[in-house]
Amino acid sequence: MADSDGSTILSINDYLNYDFVNFTIVSSSNKSYGTVSRVLGSKTTSLLEVSFENKKYLIPINDSFITSLDLEERKIKVTNIEEISNL
Repeated sequence: MADSDGSTILSINDYLNYDFVNFTIVSSSNKSYGTVSRVLGSKTTSLLEVSFENKKYLIPINDSFITSLDLEERKIKVTNIEEISNL
């Protein structure tokens, strides 16, 4: 499945065995909000740990937050990333 810009739409099953370390986190307007430093997992959910401007924040890996994934450009598009990165 593809987003309007040609990137792949992430489904809940697509991330389980994929390494997102060093992917860039971007907003819907393609502004960069850091780089994935590691993926944290548990039985219920997985989280992306993102480094941005000398701080770290977590993004749940689910369809509510992640809207698309571009494997070629190594970018993950996140909804409301502006607010998440300022927490």
